[in-house]
Amino acid sequence: METQNDWMEEALKTSEERYQEGDIVTGKVVGVTNDGLVVDIGIKSEGLIPISDFDKDEHDFKIGDPIEVLLLRKESKTGQVLLSYQQAQEIRQWDKLEQAYKENAILDGVIKRKVKGGINVEVFDTEVFMPASQVGLSYIKDLDTMMGQAVRVKIIKFDRSKMNLVVSQRVILEGEVLQKKEKLWAELQEGQIRKGLIKNITEFGAFIDLGGSEGLLHINDISWGRIKKVSDVLEIGEEIDIKVLQVDRINQKISLGLKQLSQDPWLSVKHKYPVDAVISGKVVSLANFGAFVELEEGIEGLIHVSEMSWVEFVKHPSKIMKVGDVVQAKVLAIDEEKRKLSLGLKQVQPNPWTTAAAKYKIGNRISGIVSHLAPFGAFVRMEDGIEGLIHVSDLSWQEKVSNPQQVLKVNDRVEALVLKVDAKEEKLSLGFKQLQENPVAGYQAGENVEAEITEIVAQGLVVTVGQKIRGFIHVSQISSEFTEKPTASFKVGQKITAKISKVDTAEAKLSLSIKEYDKGVKKETVAKYIKTAEQKVTFGDVLGTQLARFKQKE
Repeated sequence: METQNDWMEEALKTSEERYQEGDIVTGKVVGVTNDGLVVDIGIKSEGLIPISDFDKDEHDFKIGDPIEVLLLRKESKTGQVLLSYQQAQEIRQWDKLEQAYKENAILDGVIKRKVKGGINVEVFDTEVFMPASQVGLSYIKDLDTMMGQAVRVKIIKFDRSKMNLVVSQRVILEGEVLQKKEKLWAELQEGQIRKGLIKNITEFGAFIDLGGSEGLLHINDISWGRIKKVSDVLEIGEEIDIKVLQVDRINQKISLGLKQLSQDPWLSVKHKYPVDAVISGKVVSLANFGAFVELEEGIEGLIHVSEMSWVEFVKHPSKIMKVGDVVQAKVLAIDEEKRKLSLGLKQVQPNPWTTAAAKYKIGNRISGIVSHLAPFGAFVRMEDGIEGLIHVSDLSWQEKVSNPQQVLKVNDRVEALVLKVDAKEEKLSLGFKQLQENPVAGYQAGENVEAEITEIVAQGLVVTVGQKIRGFIHVSQISSEFTEKPTASFKVGQKITAKISKVDTAEAKLSLSIKEYDKGVKKETVAKYIKTAEQKVTFGDVLGTQLARFKQKE
C-alpha cells in the first residue's frame, strides 16, 4: 500500500513538473456545476473553469469529456489550479493563423462588421481586420452592402507579440486576374469568337472583359447600322459573344467587333437593291443637303434635296419629310466601294419635263411668275415642276444689268421668249429683251454714224449711238498716226463721226472706227480733186476746203 501511494505521488510529482504555467494541456471534465467545469489535468489538485470563460453556445461539456485548457497557475491562494478554456482556444486560433501566414494559405471567412478603416472578417472563429483598400480590386464605396458575405483572404501582416493581424481579399483577386490574363493571352488569336462581359460604356464604344483582360468594342464595330448612343444597344453587366479583330501583344491592346458576327449587308446590296428598283425605307436623319433613308440595318441611302420634287425647289428636306417617316424611292446609283446609295423621291412621280419640249417650243412667247432671283438671273415658273431662267444678259438690250433686281422682283408676272429647251438636263432658257426689236438690227458694217463719247478708258472710247446703243472705239481705231495717248484729244460729251466695223446683234453693241472713217474721207477728197481737176480747180484748193471743215468740227 505504501508502495502504491509512493508511485502515485511520484506520478503526480512528475506531471506537475511536466506542466508549466502557460502550457496548454488536455484535461478531463470531472464535474459540472452552475459555477463552471471542474477539470482534472493530472496534477494533485483539480481546476475550475468559471462559466464566464465560455461563450453562450460553448458550455455543453459532460463529465468524462476531454477538454483543452490553458494552465494559468498551478496553485492559487486558495489552493486551486487556475485554468482557462477561452485563452487556450485563442492561442490555438493564433497558432492556426500563424501557420496559415507562413504557408501563404488562402482562408475562408465571413464578413462580420464594419469598423473604422475597413471591416472585420471571421477566420478560425476569430475576427481579423481587413482594410477597405484590400476588400476588392477597386475601391468599394459602400462596405455595408458586403456584410455577411463569404470571402477568401490571405494574411498579409502578422505580429503575434502585438496581436496585430491584417488580411486581404485583393491579393487573391489580383492573383486570379493575373492567372486569367496569362491564360487568355496564351490562347488569344485574331478571328476568335469569345464570351465577354460588358464592364464600361463610353461615347466611343464599350470595354469588354474577356476574363483577365479588357478589349475595346468601338462604336463603329457594334452594328452595321446607325447607332446614336452605345447605351442604346449595350448594357453594363451584359454577357455577349464577341469577335477578336486585332491583338496588339506589345501594347496589350485588344480590338473587338460585334457586327462582324453577321454578314456585311453591302456584299449583297446590288442584288437586293438594283438601280431603278423602287424601294421602301425609313427616314433616319435629315441634313441641309438631303435625307438619309434606312433600307435595312447597315444599308442607308441618300435622297438629295434636288431629287425630292419635280414641282418645287426644296430648300430643306424637313419641308417634305420627317425622321421616322416611311417613304418610297427609286435607286439611282450604287457605289459599293464608298458604300453610298443614291435615291430619288421625285422619280416615283410623273416627270413634267417629259412633255416640256413639245409644250415650250423655241421662239414661243410664254407667261409665268418670277419665283426667285439669283445674282445670275431670274427664275420664272410656268407650271408646277417647270421653271425657266432669264439670264441677266437677256434682260435688256441697251442697259448692262448686273443684278436682276434692277428689272424684276419676286411674284412679278412676266412674258418671255423661249430661247432653248433641254428636257434631259431640265433646263429652259428664256429671253426678256428678245420681246423687243434688237436696236442694232438696222445697222450694217461700213455705215458711218454720229456718236457721243460717254466714257474714256485706257482701251479706248465708250460711245452711245442713236437711242442709247452701246458702241466702242478701240485705241487702235482712233487714228492712223501713232501717238502715245490716242484718247488725249477727246472728252466726255464730245460728238464724233465714226464708221461701223462690226455689228454684235447678240449683245446689241457696235464696234466703231474713227480711223476707217478718216480713210474714207480722204478717199472722198481725192476723188473730188480728180473730178474738179477738169474744172481747173487745184488740189490745194480742195484740200484747203476740207481742212477748214475739220477745224469747224473741232
